[in-house]
Amino acid sequence: MVVKKNVSKGTIVGTTTSILSLVSQDTQVYFNVEEGSIGRLREGQRVNFTVAAFGDRRFEGTIVSIAPTADASSRTFRVRANMTGNRDGLRAGMFANVNVTVQSRNGVLTVPTDALIPQGQDNFVLVVKDDKADRRKVTLGLRNDANVEVTEGLQEGEQVVTRGNRTPLRPDDKVVVVQ
Repeated sequence: MVVKKNVSKGTIVGTTTSILSLVSQDTQVYFNVEEGSIGRLREGQRVNFTVAAFGDRRFEGTIVSIAPTADASSRTFRVRANMTGNRDGLRAGMFANVNVTVQSRNGVLTVPTDALIPQGQDNFVLVVKDDKADRRKVTLGLRNDANVEVTEGLQEGEQVVTRGNRTPLRPDDKVVVVQ
C-alpha cells in the first residue's frame, strides 16, 4: 500500500531518490527479548498483544523468526510475529504490549501478585486466620502479570490478604474481610 508520494509529476529524480513510501498489507509485530528468556521461545509459538489505541482488545499472532544474534547495544534478540487473526484498525508504527505464554498449568493454586510480600529471596502472604493476619512463607511457581502459582505454603480455600498487606498491616493484626 502506498502511504506517501515523495515526488510530483515533472520532478527530476536520480538513482537514490525515494519516489514512494510503501507499507506491507501483512501485519507483523517486532519485539525484543532479553537473553534470559530467549531460550523459551520458538518459531510457531503463539503470541497475543494489545495496543493502546484499542484498550484491552487482544490481537493474536505466531512467531515466525528469532534473530540468531543479540543486538550489540541492547543485548536483546529481535523476534518477529505474523498476525493470525483480526487486524482491523492496526497501523504501521503502533506500539504493542506483547505476551507470550511459554508454559502453562491447569488446576493449580494461584494468588494475585498483589498478595505477595517479597523479602530477600523469600516470599510471604498474609492469610486470614481467626480474623487475624497470619504470615505464611510460600514457594512460587509460574506467574503472569496478574497471578502467581503457589506450590507450597498455602491450602486451597484459605483467604489471602491482597490490600494493605505490606504496610501497615502486620502478622496478628485484626483483619476485616471485604468482598
